[in-house]
Amino acid sequence: MAVINLYALLKIELSATDDEIRSALKKAADEQLLEWEKWQTCRKVLLNPDLRAKYNTKLLAENPQFGQEVIPLSLKPVEARIKECEESRVHNEQDYQPIYSFTIKIPFLALKRKLTPMFNPDTYEFKMAYTGFSIAPLFILFFTPLLVKDVRGLVYWFILYLIISCLGDLMDSPIFGMLLYIALMCFCYCNQYTKYLLKQGFKFCGTQKQNNRAAKILKMELNSANTVNNVKVNQIKVGFFENLFRLFILFPIAIILLTIGKRLVRFFLG
Repeated sequence: MAVINLYALLKIELSATDDEIRSALKKAADEQLLEWEKWQTCRKVLLNPDLRAKYNTKLLAENPQFGQEVIPLSLKPVEARIKECEESRVHNEQDYQPIYSFTIKIPFLALKRKLTPMFNPDTYEFKMAYTGFSIAPLFILFFTPLLVKDVRGLVYWFILYLIISCLGDLMDSPIFGMLLYIALMCFCYCNQYTKYLLKQGFKFCGTQKQNNRAAKILKMELNSANTVNNVKVNQIKVGFFENLFRLFILFPIAIILLTIGKRLVRFFLG
């Protein structure tokens, strides 16, 4: 299998310095010139002296026309290699400082693995979304959108609740109507909200695992049009007692509003 020319992807020379590589990476991220996987590969390989030396050897072996433009790092003096390794350590993957950084608390009744951070590069706005099945509607029904500050979703699902409740009463099966509503919200809300954000210009900005999972569930392919690489999200899990406190507050409110909603439906139905 032929070696991909990472230098060509970034439009730099084979003899490019680390600073030149970082500038090219930043430009590629800002202008969305590369796909997520290719951008990550360029950063991991070209900013690591040892990996870059091995890569250069393979690249030159397959492309002798490049000549001796690049001196393999393994042939450089030991002192120079140590210095370059130390300099690159500061800028490696663990210490990489993105342009934008956010710290978030994972919402109540939410699983970290289902979290899908979203960022809008045009408005510099950050939002949290989820993909897949959610158990939150089992406890708080149409209040679920508030967990991700989705007021629009709250209104939409509350109206849908009233409609389904009406249909359930007309069919003389209120329990069936309630179960149908909960099932719809558990399976559909998270994916619906994520797709809505994508249409609004938001892009995936989570870890590679989170982005891949979201893309798989939504049956779409990750690319530069729906992914940004220059955002770092620090994810903090809310403590058990804080979640328990929220449950004692939100659950009774949900029950009260459900009761009010049912009475309104029966009133209008006569």
